[in-house]
Amino acid sequence: MSFRNFFFAVAFFCLTFELSSCASGARGSTARRLTVLAWNAQTFFDAIDDGSEFKEFSTAGGKWSLEKYETRLDRLVSVILLCGQRLGMARDEGPDIVVLEEIENERVVYDACNRIPRQNGYRYAAFVPPTRGSAFASAILSRYPILSVTAHGIWSGDISTRPLLEASIAVGAETVRVFAVHWKSKIGDSEGDPTDTLRARQEILLRDRILKVDDGFWVACGDFNQSLDEFTILREFENPWEDFYSRTSVIGENRPLGSYFFRGSWESIDHFFYSANGSGEVFWRVDSFEPIGLSPFADESCAPIRYEAFSGTGYSDHLPIGLTLAREN
Repeated sequence: MSFRNFFFAVAFFCLTFELSSCASGARGSTARRLTVLAWNAQTFFDAIDDGSEFKEFSTAGGKWSLEKYETRLDRLVSVILLCGQRLGMARDEGPDIVVLEEIENERVVYDACNRIPRQNGYRYAAFVPPTRGSAFASAILSRYPILSVTAHGIWSGDISTRPLLEASIAVGAETVRVFAVHWKSKIGDSEGDPTDTLRARQEILLRDRILKVDDGFWVACGDFNQSLDEFTILREFENPWEDFYSRTSVIGENRPLGSYFFRGSWESIDHFFYSANGSGEVFWRVDSFEPIGLSPFADESCAPIRYEAFSGTGYSDHLPIGLTLAREN
């Protein structure tokens, strides 16, 4: 029996909502520039016990609190705004589209947006509630209207996997499709372990959804939990890491050389894939891409400063990655 016989997509209940208290809406009818940020925010739980949170994030245990949660929210917002400036946005203005992984629920999305300056905030958001057996999911914040949202999953037996979140966003007169990705991690990998098989199925799912895009530019981003050389069929699509490394001529210079720092080595496991251009006369060019390692969420070597629940210190064990697109016509 072929590999494909074991694979099928599942549609999930998902939320798309307008955060009217967060912003005045999208800017202009024709966008000439688009900035996108993807960040694994690392186990981002709120301060309400729902029963699915990790034990160190349970207020009943006495180690987690509303104060710690609110401090984390402030740090989350500060990272989004700092990355916005890095990508060329105005002061106190985040990127146009932000994709976050490891978010517990829509409450976190609302709370974060309400901390962003009103005139520069996000009016639209999409969120897929965690599937059974999972503690968190992905979210999309957008300055532009979100037209539709779907979520897709794979068969994974008793192993919990996070669904693929797909959103159609009206960027001016054009529709941009955004795929928010968080694939199965390698934790527990050993001989005969199925995590690589699950990621292969998730890769097929994403490729199949990409091939259905016929209405403009698309971008897939997030935590894929594997490096560029571990992909198979997605290698046919554009990915900015190779160009980034070709431009990083001095290995020892003070800049991040990946998005994740593990046992003294950089890993590029967070990615952007994107279409070579849009449909018809629309053409988007990648103007810049980088893993963003700035103080205070990165140390002197630009490595991410992971969040520690018990001490309340740090930000995330991943760096954000940013992409800037320029419209050519």
